[in-house]
Amino acid sequence: QSCNDPWSNLVLENANIQNETGSCDIKDSCEKQNGLDPKINSLGSFLESLQEGNVKALKEWFAHSKDENSISTPKTEKEGSNFINDVSKQSYINHCFNELGGARPIFVACRFAQPDVLNFLMNIGASLECDSYDGLTPLMSVCGNEPCLDSGGIDANNFNERLFECANILINTGKVNVNAKQNQQITALMLAAKSGHLDIVNLLISNGANLNVMDSQRWTALCFAVDANHGHVARSLLEAGSDPDVMTQEGIVAADLVNTAHNSMLRDIILKFSKHRSKIFAKELLEDKKYWRISHQ
Repeated sequence: QSCNDPWSNLVLENANIQNETGSCDIKDSCEKQNGLDPKINSLGSFLESLQEGNVKALKEWFAHSKDENSISTPKTEKEGSNFINDVSKQSYINHCFNELGGARPIFVACRFAQPDVLNFLMNIGASLECDSYDGLTPLMSVCGNEPCLDSGGIDANNFNERLFECANILINTGKVNVNAKQNQQITALMLAAKSGHLDIVNLLISNGANLNVMDSQRWTALCFAVDANHGHVARSLLEAGSDPDVMTQEGIVAADLVNTAHNSMLRDIILKFSKHRSKIFAKELLEDKKYWRISHQ
């Protein structure tokens, strides 16, 4: 993707850590019955159940979580000590997995697009508050997910549909703030636009997402969509009222990002909605991009 996006690596750093470690660093610690229904007996099997959407195992464990005797001996002494010393339900609802950059169970459910797990965690009181490290919310975790993942231990079956369902649960059941911002002032709409999740973008718009709010570099959701070459998302944002002429901190507008992308469809979209269409592709502007920064300061 274009290096014009100054926060691309930073804002998704936590999700990348999860993707890299989620499937290979955690040993199998599940007891299987007839090769199916794993039983939770350790932190590792608790995490696996969250990732795999095993609500049955989660319900069974949380139903007996106050009874130390209900937990069988884990495989390692260290893991056993950590797991048995504090078995209260509330403790593990919001446990932070160091293997996944400190992600809580609610973030694991969002990252792996498990709506049934998300519903269950919300029903038993899991916190929907943002991450204390970077301010990311569970909704942002959903929106920043890459579409159609088929690696990294993530179940790709109906992944996009499950992702949309997670967003819908958080917005309509969890009543989360769709306009919340993380540390760099990035919103869920910006992340959904960047990732090309059109259905989620439309869901956010219909639930009052601010179209023209800017991050710390004065990028809007439209900037993220255009820079990532998501013409379908850019069109939806423009039709909903996004302003293509909002200027970033670098003195550029969405049209400049189109020029660098060399995408005729995006160019036509911006031409249709921009108030300055006659100036967008003037020869002198294409030859000297500094003109934009100078003339708009």
